[in-house]
Amino acid sequence: HQVGDEMLQLVAESFELSTRSTDIVCRYGGEEFAILLPRTKLVDAIRVAERARTAIEGLRCEIGDFELHVTASIGVVELGADEDITSFVKRGDTALYAAKLAGRNCVSREPITPSQQLDEFMTEVVVPVVETDAAQAGADTGVVQHELA
Repeated sequence: HQVGDEMLQLVAESFELSTRSTDIVCRYGGEEFAILLPRTKLVDAIRVAERARTAIEGLRCEIGDFELHVTASIGVVELGADEDITSFVKRGDTALYAAKLAGRNCVSREPITPSQQLDEFMTEVVVPVVETDAAQAGADTGVVQHELA
């Protein structure tokens, strides 16, 4: 638990360093974080997410003879004009799940239309709902979810 807590703190610090002072980074639950980017368009949020994903990918934590590293799966959505928070968060979760399905350690955005295929909306870049994926010695280890796994 101490190692998991330390990794969560490192991830949170990486998010803080990857965002502006007006952005809000918060732990959403377990191994998940939410990053709110006021007055930010989707394309710019994706850039922020990718910057954060890359920073997290570079994190290392040595425990005895083992070196732990973390990656982040990030889903990015833009708040609709008349959208309520429940719908917004649900769409963020959908985008996060798409990043996990795509193999993790990537950023995805919610599809524009329901008929759109998963690979058509995956991008090389990453925010609002983030999940970190932790691995130790080649094995997946659940540590943090937008999630650490």
